[in-house]
Formats: sequence, C-alpha cells, structure tokens
Amino acid sequence: MDTSVNANSTKLDNVNCGFNARDGLCIDDQKSGLIDANCADISRLSVYNNGRHGLYADKTYLGTTFTAGLFEANTGYGIYLAANANGLVFIGGDTEANVAGQVYQTVPLANDFYGHSVQGVVWNTRNQRGSFTPTIYGSTDAGAGVYTIRKGRYRINGECLQFEAIVTWTGHTGTGNMRFTLPQAFLPNSVLPSIPDFTPCTVLPNGGGLAVPSGAIITGAITATGQYGSIYYATAGGSGLTAFPMCAAGSLLISGYYELNPPIARL
Repeated sequence: MDTSVNANSTKLDNVNCGFNARDGLCIDDQKSGLIDANCADISRLSVYNNGRHGLYADKTYLGTTFTAGLFEANTGYGIYLAANANGLVFIGGDTEANVAGQVYQTVPLANDFYGHSVQGVVWNTRNQRGSFTPTIYGSTDAGAGVYTIRKGRYRINGECLQFEAIVTWTGHTGTGNMRFTLPQAFLPNSVLPSIPDFTPCTVLPNGGGLAVPSGAIITGAITATGQYGSIYYATAGGSGLTAFPMCAAGSLLISGYYELNPPIARL
C-alpha cells in the first residue's frame, strides 16, 4: 500500500508474500507524505523468505489490525514498525526465525500485541519480558569495575516497567555518588507532568564490602530526568536521604518500577 490517495479501511485476506527482493508487505504512504493508511484489516498474512523485512509499516495510525499472521525466515526483521506506525494491533500469529531480529519498533511500545508468539514467547498487551545487564557507576567519574554477578530482568505491564537486578563488583574506580543503569531500551518518562521527581525503589545490601553507616537504611530512587537509578541511605531521626558514595566493592539486590518513556499515544 503505497499510494498518493487516502488508503484508509483497506482489507486484505489470506495473502502470501514470499521471496521478494525487499519487503514482503510494505505499508507506507510515501507518495502523498500524509499519514492516511489507517484502519486496515489484514487477516492470515504470510510473509516469508523476503530480502528485507517480512512486514514494513510506516505512516499508518489508528487501529490497523493484523490477525493470525505468519512472519518467518526473512533476511531483515519479521515485523519492522517505523516511526509513524502507531496503534497497530497484532492478534494471534507467529514471528520466528528472522535473521536481523523478530520485532522492531522505532517507538517502543507504540503498538499492541495480543497472544502473538515471538520465538515461542507469547506477547500480550505489551506485557513484554526480557533481561538487561545492570552497571554500577559514579556520578562524578563513571569509572569501571570487575563484576562477578551482573543480572537483571524486567517485565512491562501496560505503561509501567518492573525490574529486578543483582550486581556484585570489585575494584571499581568510579567516584562521586553511586548510580545504577536501567533497561536501556525502556527508560523512564520525563515528559508527563504527573510523574514525580523520582520513584522510590528497594535496594538491599548483599555484603561484598559496602560501607553502610551504622544504623542506616539503604534505599534507592529512579530519577525522571536523569534516566538512571541512585543509591541513598537514611538514618533514624535523620533529615532525609543522603546520597550514597561510590564503593570500590559491593553487592546489591535492586527492584523497582517506573513509568515508561515515550508515553503511548492513545486516542
């Protein structure tokens, strides 16, 4: 669908697109420059063994729906959703065995998946799960350390991300206050005025040489503008949170949640 006129409400059923030099199916209103390829109904689409992506979509908003599609064995991505593909809905179907990757969204979380299998993992309403590699660094000089344990997991529930991480390090050269990284593909939202300056998270010392002041409770916060997590401590009867200085060695268990950036456009 690449037209110079309005291409709304297009219906395709039981379409096979395979062995093309570029994309199997391209939805992109390139000629008019307008975003008007909207509200398409595409059922039982099979795109396979194409020279680029199985499905490439851009300049399409407002509820284009794919039902029971197969996106398989393409040289690029099975599904590639560009910057102006927003609000597309995938119901059922399967994406697997694509060379570059399975699903790529230029705007993370801008489209919805319900019961869609991606390499055997079923996606539902953006409830994606994945892993990330947490890093400890200093606010003044990031520095570097030697990690013996460095694991993180996250899950997306609607427009919020929940995560857990464990990280153990030695020989760190960072200076300033202690910070930790978040899943880099899904960072906190710094746009919506409703979000607070920071969201508290749980931090538990796990030994390893952390210099926690006597009687202090260690905690953490995720900043909306800095897009990272900070470590703090508080003492009984104290006057608030105190930034935790970098430690050359330590071990932390961290868990928390935050609102995602960018916000999801919904009409």
